[in-house]
Amino acid sequence: MPELPEVEVFRQYMNSTSLHKKISNVEVKSKTILGKVSLHSLRTRLKDHQFISTTGYGKYLFAKTDNEDFLVIHFGMTGFLKYYKNSDEATKHIRLLIKFNNGYNLVFDDVRKLGRVYLVDNYKQFIKKKKLGIDPIRGKINFSAFKKIINGRKGSVKSVLMNQQIFAGIGNIYSDEILFQAKINPKSAFDKLKKKNLMRFSKR
Repeated sequence: MPELPEVEVFRQYMNSTSLHKKISNVEVKSKTILGKVSLHSLRTRLKDHQFISTTGYGKYLFAKTDNEDFLVIHFGMTGFLKYYKNSDEATKHIRLLIKFNNGYNLVFDDVRKLGRVYLVDNYKQFIKKKKLGIDPIRGKINFSAFKKIINGRKGSVKSVLMNQQIFAGIGNIYSDEILFQAKINPKSAFDKLKKKNLMRFSKR
């Protein structure tokens, strides 16, 4: 499942391939991926515009357009991006296809169809509505901030790390890796951890 680090890779990939190119058409191959945006709205608000920058937050990628909209992609369990020109380079499970005037395409491929695509005019408001917690990379959490975030949290340490309302972007894979590096049992009660254990989670 794409988690925060993979989304950052997708963001950099989109930056290197798809910015400042006029969009000639948008096709949705599976409407189940659309999250509170119609195909008509998605197409009309993207066509003849271009992506000018990207940002990420947790498991979400935000691509800003020159008309101040944001294409939002949540990659689900199997989603990824592919930029190509020739049809023989196309992937097998295309859900969203964005065509550019230069003859290239950007596709969102998602075999399990668990990803979602949104179009919003305020990405910070989107993050707020989704009740996402702090992004562990972009939030630059020091130990003092970390203590405030986890103060009073109960449950297993792994469940706390994976709670998207606490830490946006950490899933099953990276929670296991974090706990392995910190030498902490995933089933340990979070509120019972000692300070020396907590300090392993954050920058000092």
